[in-house]
Amino acid sequence: MVTVDCFLNDLKKAYHEANRILTKEGRIIIGMLHKDGPIAQKYMNKKEIGVYQNANFHTVNETIDVLKASGFSYFNTCQTLFSMNPEGVETPKPTHDQGSFVAIEAIKSA
Repeated sequence: MVTVDCFLNDLKKAYHEANRILTKEGRIIIGMLHKDGPIAQKYMNKKEIGVYQNANFHTVNETIDVLKASGFSYFNTCQTLFSMNPEGVETPKPTHDQGSFVAIEAIKSA
């Protein structure tokens, strides 16, 4: 799921359904604009126009909490988009403390 989470009305229901259809130890990968990052902040300040007018951004920790409640565990994150105007290709870094775009890998609990 890439930049879908901010448009879902019920994250828990969506992640619960993903968990239901995955095989044992199946994985879900979520690519999201981190609510605390400058890009999401920019879109949140311009909600009156464009595709993001109805977006509801989440922090990585909020998303992981919903994933946990939906039966996922073993989380890995990496991040990119460290600048509003990156020059060239950025190398993703582990965790989720600086980048605007974060990928979360979650594994279905046994």
